[in-house]
Amino acid sequence: VTVSASAVQEIRINQDPYSAQYYWPGRGQMEIITKSAADHYHGQFNFIFRDASLNAQNALAPVKPAEQRRVYEGHVTGPVFFAPKSSFLVSFNRAEEDQDSVVFANLAPTLDNPSGFFHANVPAPTRDTEFSARAAHQFSDRNSAYAEYSYEQWTGQNQGVGGQSLAQVGTNNRYNENDFKIHVDSTLSAVLMNQFSVVAEHSSSQNIDTHEAPRVSVAGYFATGSAQSDAVSTDYNLRIYDNMAWTHGRHFVKFGAGVPHLNR
Repeated sequence: VTVSASAVQEIRINQDPYSAQYYWPGRGQMEIITKSAADHYHGQFNFIFRDASLNAQNALAPVKPAEQRRVYEGHVTGPVFFAPKSSFLVSFNRAEEDQDSVVFANLAPTLDNPSGFFHANVPAPTRDTEFSARAAHQFSDRNSAYAEYSYEQWTGQNQGVGGQSLAQVGTNNRYNENDFKIHVDSTLSAVLMNQFSVVAEHSSSQNIDTHEAPRVSVAGYFATGSAQSDAVSTDYNLRIYDNMAWTHGRHFVKFGAGVPHLNR
């Protein structure tokens, strides 16, 4: 979903996932209807907070693991004052989660730790930022269009740590995605409607080991050394659709063509 929760007016579940207009068949398609822009400006802001002070003790942790979650989200919509018959929608969502991964492993006994039991809390914070902006224009009674840009960035520190995996096997992860969409609706006649869409997407992800060393893994006891999972990937995707909807009496027919997944 490329808009914040407060900008959503309605959610519908389409039970016809094999319709030709969807490039990825499944058990159901979620159709998100956003709040419509009116003649006046409207907005909403929400804040969610959670803290470990209300959590129970974790039996496998040496002390209560730290946890705090903060979510900021909202939207603004209304007319474009310098462009008649135009409107905009801007939404944002920021989720900050500070939590600890609990490590409980069995290491080789030492003088300082003769039992070999090792318990620790390792900070593993995550951040998720989403932003979208849409501009729509009513060209005539029969033609309208909108352009939308959305952005997402997710970061995570010390991912993969916990259980028998020590802090040394953690990774720092980053994910970025940029989407741009143009959609045009044209009412050709009282019974014929055309919809044209172009969607361009770019995403990238990166995994960086917190420690660079040979990996040491003893099944049932511990894993340390390094995650051995350095990786970088980029993705470019283009989708183009043109659908016609024809209505006659009790009959409804939809047909069209598309490039569902032009990917590199």
